[in-house]
Order: sequence, then C-alpha cells, then structure tokens
Amino acid sequence: MHNAITTTKRQLCEKRTLSNAQYHADKDVLSSTMLKTALVNPAHYIASLTELNTSSPQKLFGTLIHALVLEPETVNQVVALYPGLLGKDTASREFRKINEGRLCLSLADFFAAKAMADKVREAPFRGRPFWKYIEEGEVEASFYFDDPTTGIACRTRLDLLHPDFTFDLKSTRHSAPAQFQKDAIALHYDLSVYMYTLSRVLYEQTPAAKPFVLVPVDSAAPHGVHFMPCSNDFLRNGERKYATALATIKACSDVDHWPSLDGEYEMDVHHWQTFTPELATWRKPAAAFN
Repeated sequence: MHNAITTTKRQLCEKRTLSNAQYHADKDVLSSTMLKTALVNPAHYIASLTELNTSSPQKLFGTLIHALVLEPETVNQVVALYPGLLGKDTASREFRKINEGRLCLSLADFFAAKAMADKVREAPFRGRPFWKYIEEGEVEASFYFDDPTTGIACRTRLDLLHPDFTFDLKSTRHSAPAQFQKDAIALHYDLSVYMYTLSRVLYEQTPAAKPFVLVPVDSAAPHGVHFMPCSNDFLRNGERKYATALATIKACSDVDHWPSLDGEYEMDVHHWQTFTPELATWRKPAAAFN
C-alpha cells in the first residue's frame, strides 16, 4: 500500500497538466470507462481498446455544458457559433464540415445553453451557490495510481476537486432523482465514483473519503439541477464492480486469453418482471381513467 501511495503522488504531479484530449487518449492506463467494458465480457474490453473515440451531438452538448459550468475559458474549443439559423442548406453543411469535432450551434441555441449553465452555477448546495465551490476547488484533476490489489495502473479525472467534496457533473434525460438513480446504476456511475474516491484517498492519504456528490442536470427545460451525495452502499456497489473488472482484466492478461462468453443461455423472467393482467392499462377499471 505504501508503494502505491508513493507512486500516486509522483505520477499525479507529472500528469497534472494533461489536457482533456491527452488524458482520454491514454489507453495504456485504465480509466473507469475502460473498466466498465470488462463488466460486459473480456472480448468487449479488448475491442474497446481499438475503437476510435466518437462524438455525437448529445455528447458534445454535455461537453459544452461541462465547459460552460466548470471551464468557461475552454468553450471556444468545444463550440462553433453559426451566424444564422443552422439547417440543411449548403452553407450550414459547409460550416459543419469545417468545424468537424466541435458542436455547431446558432447564437440562440448557445445562449440557451449558457442560461442552463448559469442555472447550474447558481444552484444552491448546503446553503451556498455552486459557483463558490468551483472557485474554491480545482477542475479536471487527473489522478494516476497503481491499484493496491492488482498493481494495475489506473487513472481518474475528477470534474471538481473541492477541499470538502468531490463533484461530478452529469447531463441526464431525467427530471426526477429516482429515475436518474436507475440510470446511474445501469451506466455504472457507482464504479466511477468508487474509483475516483479511491484515487483521491490514495493521494491525500486520508483515513476517510471526502463525500462524493453527483450533480445531474436535466437536459430538457426547465433544466432541473440536483445534488446527490453518494451513500456508502452506492460506493460499496461500485467497489464490487471495480474489483470484478480489474480481476477479470488481470486474469485474462496473465494467460493472454480474452473470451467473449458466447454460448447458449436460457431466457427466463425474474420475479419482478412477471406480467399480470392488472398491469395492462386497458384492463384497468373505468374509474382509473377518470
């Protein structure tokens, strides 16, 4: 453990100035995104190593909101503003081609995104606007460390490293916290939260982890903002995923065999998926529709 902590400190100092593009291009050191693919199967993990990073309008919009909230000085790297209405005409297509890799927006759409970001910055957490935490913290903090159990080199990049909290900004399609929580488990945010927390504990050598707060922002108007501190149960669930993914990668690396787990599997129904006639809306009593 001592050696892992020492390595973390040394590597963190060396990697602190990495740009976002440089960090995400580093395929030699495992990130939480890479670990998540190992939860599917080993072959899926190997395939992800050679996949090109792809962008979509949804991803780029999330990147824009992230930049507007946490790093306004980087917005020009993310967005290209079109002087008019973007459509399917020749001029619009040419503008998108010239600015490939950036999110092309009209001024009206950009100001709408900025208003959304301003709402996030002004949203209160523990009685203070979020922008105060941003001012007091460090954005995009890169942590490189060796996993204490397997020795595998890992990396994390924290959205906002605050002296008292760790914050992670998320764009979501859901307006209700309970709906976001379902997505968070399905998308393995718990694995990421545990990995981020571990990297910070290893670097700071603290006996207890600082609270980790997910900040989901509804991508649809009126753009609700929630602050969701992660419970110990959420972290423990992520720890199990993290350990399983790393153990899978290490075991397959040792024998250089990456199975896809293809085969024959029986389709079944879990008890909570069982259908009953009462679940069919057309079978409901007429009073239910009044």
